[in-house]
Amino acid sequence: MNLNDAGINWWAGSAALTFVDRVEVSTGYGFVNAHKYGDKSIETHNVGAKLRILDENAFETSWVPAIAVGGVYKHTDSKTVDALGLDKYGFDAYVVASKLVTQTPVPVL
Repeated sequence: MNLNDAGINWWAGSAALTFVDRVEVSTGYGFVNAHKYGDKSIETHNVGAKLRILDENAFETSWVPAIAVGGVYKHTDSKTVDALGLDKYGFDAYVVASKLVTQTPVPVL
C-alpha cells in the first residue's frame, strides 16, 4: 500500500501451511516506511500455529461448528517502539468456531 499523501509506504506478506488437515502454521512480515516523519520505520514479524480440535458436524450432527485453538508470537522492530519503552514482543492466544450454514438460499459461513 502506498500512502503518498501521508508519505508512508506499507508492505506486508504472509504464508500458511496446513498439515494432516488439522494443524496450520503461518508466518508474516510487515514493513511500514514513514521516514518523512523522521526515523519512523516499523518492521513486524509474526509466527503462528492453529490446531483444529473439533471437526464441523462432529458427532454426526448438522449443527456443531468446527473449533480450533491457536496462538501468534509477535515481534516489532522499531526505534520508535524502543524510544517509547514499549514491549517489542507479544503473544496472542485465541479460540475460533466456524460453521457453514447451508439451510439458507445462499450458504453462509
